[in-house]
Amino acid sequence: MHASPSLLATRMLAITNADKHGLAVIAVKIAGAAAKSTAKHIDALKASEKDKKRLGCLSACVEVYSNAVDQTSVAANGIASGKTGGLQDAVTTLSAVLEAPNTCEEGFDDLDEMSPPKVEHSNFGKETAITLCVTSALLPSL
Repeated sequence: MHASPSLLATRMLAITNADKHGLAVIAVKIAGAAAKSTAKHIDALKASEKDKKRLGCLSACVEVYSNAVDQTSVAANGIASGKTGGLQDAVTTLSAVLEAPNTCEEGFDDLDEMSPPKVEHSNFGKETAITLCVTSALLPSL
């Protein structure tokens, strides 16, 4: 189950000893866990799907979210580096990760069907958007 954006913010605020970098690392770990959970949920949906086209869409979604898990780890390393280049790479990576729900939805849109993991897409998108905002705030002002 995914944390709501308000619960995510509450969790982050509860960690009073964490600095901004620490908050970004925590947020990216939550986003990574959400991606992993979403991939598992979609994989479970695949097990009961009989329609080949929908099964293909679900398989593509699992791949997209599995890649998102890997990319959130890359972003976490960039954030943890504390260096401007690492932070910029993290922002770029998180921007791409933020597209996972849209990428998954496109396959179902092509079939003129609603995506079964619609709620998961929404939650993941919100969590990733929060992570991207927190991480972007770490970049030095120009």
